[in-house]
Amino acid sequence: MGANSNFVFAANLHELKYLDLSDSDLIDDWCLFRFHQFKETLEHLNISRCQNISERGIAYLHHCRKLKTLTMSFLPKVQNPELLAIELEEVIPGLEVKGVDYLDFSRMTGDLVPVGPVVDLTPTQDHNAKVEPLYIIDEEMMEAQNR
Repeated sequence: MGANSNFVFAANLHELKYLDLSDSDLIDDWCLFRFHQFKETLEHLNISRCQNISERGIAYLHHCRKLKTLTMSFLPKVQNPELLAIELEEVIPGLEVKGVDYLDFSRMTGDLVPVGPVVDLTPTQDHNAKVEPLYIIDEEMMEAQNR
């Protein structure tokens, strides 16, 4: 019995507001995809330390328009949690993402260097996450320019 069969139990929770799934090895992207059924009720979600969740799974949470708090720390399959958190906060009004350290890009100068994919959370008809290049400021280039 895996995560998918365990999640079927949660399908009957029509008034679900708070869900703490932290430290669960049974929760994966497929489970988060199914969270659209809680889009009108879920307000607080903790997915910290869930080893099987990636950017794609978290991107599915854009359906949960009532979400007020998302705690998502120590997710090894998520390469860019800061940018993902910013995207979610833009897509879901009033959402606060906890457990993510934000960088202040406004104080940085230098060249932007592609470092990996970022998930576009704009809702689409097919619900597939769009992957685009991610750009950050290269600190080594900044130091060399300042010398």
